[in-house]
Amino acid sequence: MQSTKLARTVGVSALALTALATPAMAEAPPAAPASHVTVKQAGAGTPAATPLSTRRLSKRCTRPRDKRFTVSYSPGRASTTFYFNNHCSHKSYIKIKVHVPGTGNVTACIRVNPRTHGRKKIWHVGGSVGRVRLAHC
Repeated sequence: MQSTKLARTVGVSALALTALATPAMAEAPPAAPASHVTVKQAGAGTPAATPLSTRRLSKRCTRPRDKRFTVSYSPGRASTTFYFNNHCSHKSYIKIKVHVPGTGNVTACIRVNPRTHGRKKIWHVGGSVGRVRLAHC
């Protein structure tokens, strides 16, 4: 019973306040949020170094010639997951240079078996992924 009386009182008070509002208040544009962070979505207009961008690499197979070895990845803060699809009839490799603070540059190598697809996560906490090549390690 008490809660319904309180709700009616609050509802009537809010209605009275909106009736007293001036037309200038109604036409005022909404205030911008006090934030200094600008968020952009990944796409053609963003630079390649943003963590939201996905990078793709591909290489033509030596056997069969009409097939390809494809890799995609998106560098993160602590790790990077490499997604691969090897349509070739031979092994293919992903060569990754990783900079880790305290140890310097480290080279990681992912060997992908023939006719295989999957993913592999490389951890680089506090570091970053440098150059990625589709070359023999």
